[in-house]
Amino acid sequence: MVSVLSSDVPASPTFEMAEVQPSIWRAYPIFIVAFTAHYNGPRFYGELKGRSLSVFTKVAVPAFLLCASIYIACAVAGYHSFGSKTCPSILACYDIQSLPAAIARLAFAVVMVTSYPIAFFAIRDSLIQLIFPLHVGRFGTVFHGLTVGMVALTATVGILFPKISFVLDINGAAFGSLIVYVLPSLMFLKLRADTTGKADAVHSTSHVYGGRSNFSGMGDDQLSESMDDSGSLVPPLTPMNCLAMFIALMGVVSGVMGLYQTILSELEPTK
Repeated sequence: MVSVLSSDVPASPTFEMAEVQPSIWRAYPIFIVAFTAHYNGPRFYGELKGRSLSVFTKVAVPAFLLCASIYIACAVAGYHSFGSKTCPSILACYDIQSLPAAIARLAFAVVMVTSYPIAFFAIRDSLIQLIFPLHVGRFGTVFHGLTVGMVALTATVGILFPKISFVLDINGAAFGSLIVYVLPSLMFLKLRADTTGKADAVHSTSHVYGGRSNFSGMGDDQLSESMDDSGSLVPPLTPMNCLAMFIALMGVVSGVMGLYQTILSELEPTK
């Protein structure tokens, strides 16, 4: 929009079509950061009216498509205007006195102010549940101390690394790959392995007890032990499990390549 409304920014003569090169992994972390909303997925699902996987899919897919359309339009317009001289933050390329650019900067500030708490709440709640489970739902010393510490840490990182592209690249390559590809795949495989193990345990135990499916006469420890013995660390190689393994492996490889290209670009001398 800024490119269209700013008549003082003509099309760049260095505009070129993209080529497939190893440096393409340099853009991978930005794509990951742009589409990473997974840490708030459980919260969104829990607040959805009439929630189900089908309803959640109908909400999530159009939202991601809308974001993708806006991202692509902004990226193409910005590169079309500045070509090889495109700034890491596209708004930095525009004249500070440009009215459309000033409006865009104000809108970006509003987005940052309102999106920070969304990510912050999810991370803080997760840390409390993992490290301080006895303090879940309590607004005491742990809650306030963790809040102050996290805000101070993120503010310090923002001050020490004013180049936002570097921070986003590291975040996307390392943590984005884990959140989007690796961890969901591993969770899926673990659930499938647990489900298969419990089903096998129930099936085998029913044979021991004369084919009965009623386990009311069995103790909890006895049934649990049977399920644990039947569990498997490696899920069966079904098509869905193989797909999950492939996605996890792709996340690891992509994250490593993204980190490598990010660090390599920072170490290269400025031309």
